[in-house]
Amino acid sequence: KAGFTTNQAHYEAAYETYVRALRRVDDILAASKFLVGDTLTEADVRLFPTLFRHDPIYCSRFKLSHSFLTAYTHVWRWLHDVYDVPGFKESSSASYLQHCKQGYFGRSGSTTVPVGPPGYPECYWS
Repeated sequence: KAGFTTNQAHYEAAYETYVRALRRVDDILAASKFLVGDTLTEADVRLFPTLFRHDPIYCSRFKLSHSFLTAYTHVWRWLHDVYDVPGFKESSSASYLQHCKQGYFGRSGSTTVPVGPPGYPECYWS
């Protein structure tokens, strides 16, 4: 909602909701490896694409620039853990992320797609 509204009050409300949700997820992950315990579940699989795209896309495109995910210690650890599950790294390549960026930023009427973060995700998670 934050990225698609043209109303400042709606944007700020959506921004705060998103930041609260990140904090809540970080708190949940402080107590367990995955969202509902020590086993990867559908909840983790569904959350991964959103958080994987946070730093390179959502921070700028949706104006959700409160902080990069490294500020959320447990979320950052969880991203590494999920990324290391067979199949996630292969389906979350730099070319996949570039495809996502082209889709998100192409909708804005501009053909300019941001560069970076450099080497993401490999430089962050290798």
